[in-house]
Amino acid sequence: MVKTMRDGFRDKKNELVRKRAPRKETRCGCLARMKIHIDKEKCDWYVSYFVDDHNHELVGEHYGEMIASNRTMIETYVALMNTMREVGIGTDKFFGSFAGQYGGYRYIGFSKKVMYNQIQKQRRIRNGDAESALQYLKEQSISDSTIYWRHSVDEEGKLQQLFWVDGCSIFDYSIFGDVLAFDATYG
Repeated sequence: MVKTMRDGFRDKKNELVRKRAPRKETRCGCLARMKIHIDKEKCDWYVSYFVDDHNHELVGEHYGEMIASNRTMIETYVALMNTMREVGIGTDKFFGSFAGQYGGYRYIGFSKKVMYNQIQKQRRIRNGDAESALQYLKEQSISDSTIYWRHSVDEEGKLQQLFWVDGCSIFDYSIFGDVLAFDATYG
């Protein structure tokens, strides 16, 4: 049974024990719900039970784009954002610029958090400093046949570990036995 976020009521807890004020109540006993089943023979999903009986006001039409499932940055916005970032315009400034172009923050279609998530996504191995470092090592391996490097990435595509040693360092190690290591871990 799929229920709404306003289904039922919050459990009453002992108010004397609480260390902070309770959040605003959002539940109101809404009766809207539906049952979804799968027909295993046909491999089709179908709605077997549906009640559209809301006892609260629904989200206004002009706020529909701010529902989590509707918030995305289309490629045009991403390209414009990247151009602004390249010329040194700060994130807050170009988010404000989007709001100015579309008549207000609520009409942009995504939040500042969505924009920051997009920036973080681009910093992963495909589009960031990590990609530049790997490209540099590939280019160096053309001119230095003794260079050795290995890397690993996590399930999100972020560079996890990088190890490299050039031919000169390998030769120096064979003579002196010293090792220089960097731990460039950052959040």
